Order: sequence, then C-alpha cells, then structure tokens
Amino acid sequence: MSTNSLYFPLKVELDYSYSLGDLKPYFDALQEGRALASECPECHEVKFPPRLQCDKDGNVAGWRELTGLGTVKRITAGRNKTFAQIAMDGADNLCLGRLDGNDIVVGDRVKLKRIDVTDIQHPAECAVFRHID
Repeated sequence: MSTNSLYFPLKVELDYSYSLGDLKPYFDALQEGRALASECPECHEVKFPPRLQCDKDGNVAGWRELTGLGTVKRITAGRNKTFAQIAMDGADNLCLGRLDGNDIVVGDRVKLKRIDVTDIQHPAECAVFRHID
C-alpha cells in the first residue's frame, strides 16, 4: 500500500444487541399482524410507524390501534422482495412495508399480515402487507 494513498481497505464487523425500548409495543404488535400507531394528545396527529414524541409540538405520544388496512402509494421491486409506501387508514403519514406477492399495484388495498418471525433479523421486517379484495 502506498504511503500517499487517500484510501485503504478496512473491514469492520460488530456483534451488537440492543433493546427495542419504548417502541417494544409497536414491534410486538407487528409480529402479531397488528398496526399500533402513535397519537399526539394535543394535535391528534397519528403516525405509523409510531413516534415517541409528536413531530409538531414535542408532546409525548400515546398508542392508538389501527385497522391494519392501507392503500399502496408507491412500489419498488427488488431482486427478491417488493417494497411499498403505504397510506394506512387512520394515519397521517406513509409507512414502508414489504408486499406479499407480485400482483399488487399502486392503488391496491392491502392489510398488514402476521408472519413467521423465526427467520427475521429485526422486528421491523414484520411489516408485511397482503392484497385484499
């Protein structure tokens, strides 16, 4: 390796365990196929995925259960998985989720589904949506 080189090879691997903290109820609900959102007690803005504090006024948010239904707004197809931005019924923002199936298009109605959690690396991977009629 040259002493004048601006770059050098570096490989870093870390094994790290972390707590889900105050968002644990959200991740537990996802694993059960339920949509648990946050709601500001002051302005009543609803966010899915939830926020611990309101984006607008900083108030501590409470929990609100949604139906799990939503409308696909945008789709990105990868090699093995398809992801979408979804407008959840009752939420004021879009969420990101994986689509179960390749026949779903923008505008379709979807529902959060319960999945087998034995082969996931992070609970956020439980945000999987299936097509509904």
